Amino acid sequence: MANVWIRSQDKENLVKIQHIYYYEGYDPIDEYDGFTTHEIWANKEEIELGKYKTEERCIEIINEIQSLLVRNNKVVYEMPEE
Repeated sequence: MANVWIRSQDKENLVKIQHIYYYEGYDPIDEYDGFTTHEIWANKEEIELGKYKTEERCIEIINEIQSLLVRNNKVVYEMPEE
């Protein structure tokens, strides 16, 4: 992901992206439902970019980032489900 920078949801981090991934975790005091968290993280340093109400919203955001890459002539291969 050369030359892609993303500012975190809390505006505290501006991160040069190496890779992005979805994370589902457990947080007993999470603001959404008290238990399950749906987050987007970056790089091997594990920088949280944002926290969302559902996994679907996280995937939508990752799809938006992928679309940006494709529009800028980056090749993105999607692994088949089967």
